[in-house]
Amino acid sequence: MAKKEKSPSINFSLITPAQWIILSFLALGVLIGTWQSLLPLLAERHYRDGFNALAMKQNDIGVSELEKTVENAPIETQYLMELSKAYETYALEKTTLEDKLYYLNKSKETAFATEKLDTLNPWFKNRIATVYTTLAELDPAHQATYIKKAESYHRLAAETDAQNPLFQLNLGYFLNRLGKTAEAELYYKKSIAMDNGLAAAHFNLAEIYIQRKQYELALNEYETIYKQNPSYGEVLFGMINIYLLKQDYLNALHYMEEAYKQYPDKLQLLQNLVALYQRFNQPEKAIPVYETLFKRFPKEMPTYQASYIQALLKTNQQEKAKRFMTLYQEMFSKAPKTQ
Repeated sequence: MAKKEKSPSINFSLITPAQWIILSFLALGVLIGTWQSLLPLLAERHYRDGFNALAMKQNDIGVSELEKTVENAPIETQYLMELSKAYETYALEKTTLEDKLYYLNKSKETAFATEKLDTLNPWFKNRIATVYTTLAELDPAHQATYIKKAESYHRLAAETDAQNPLFQLNLGYFLNRLGKTAEAELYYKKSIAMDNGLAAAHFNLAEIYIQRKQYELALNEYETIYKQNPSYGEVLFGMINIYLLKQDYLNALHYMEEAYKQYPDKLQLLQNLVALYQRFNQPEKAIPVYETLFKRFPKEMPTYQASYIQALLKTNQQEKAKRFMTLYQEMFSKAPKTQ
């Protein structure tokens, strides 16, 4: 009959105190290592929840979740940057100046903590400049100091990544706001040299030229934008204004017609457009613009009803003119008379 083998066992009495200490440290190390391996997962979960909350304008929850994110990953610069932005957003929705400044200062401290971890990243310097700019707007007592610091960090960002047109543009814009237009012009041109498609740089440069009454230079910048992106900002209106200043009414009319396609609800545009159609004796084109004007701004009808009727008569639309006159009388005959 085979002999039954004994199962192996540990004789704990043979373990010395020194070995117990080593085993304890090993076990503790395993526990710490396991916990540390879970921290990135916890951080990412809180970051996701914070991001979603901020997207839904639940800024208090968003800030709280991002604070937990940073607690679990205190040296992750992306998380710190997002927390700094969230603090600033949260500050601006607060009702008291004390609360606004409290969260803005937390935003600033977080931005500095981020920059300390990576002193060569221009985005972190740009974030600090942004917070100082916001502080300057909300804290008049320290405005001069904050503006000076904001300018300093905008310059540092532009110097740190001298080949990035966005930082040159940001510095130019900030200098322009300070009235340092000559230096701002240099940075706008520098950003354009790097990326001719930066519409904001062209637009801001055009505004400087307009201030100096250098209308041809401004027009060149607007035209560059228009060729690349016809619907950019107020570029059409910038071009229209310059052509009107130059009394180049044909070109002004051309760009007004383009603007009308995009912005049929702008009162001044409608008014200028019908005026130019009258100037060039184009009643057939003026009629639909009058009708848009009356539909969107009925209070303007008394001002333009006579010229509208005249346009209808010039285009042999007598019946339509009669119907409009009847409608006009019905609308305004009962209107209260002003004293």
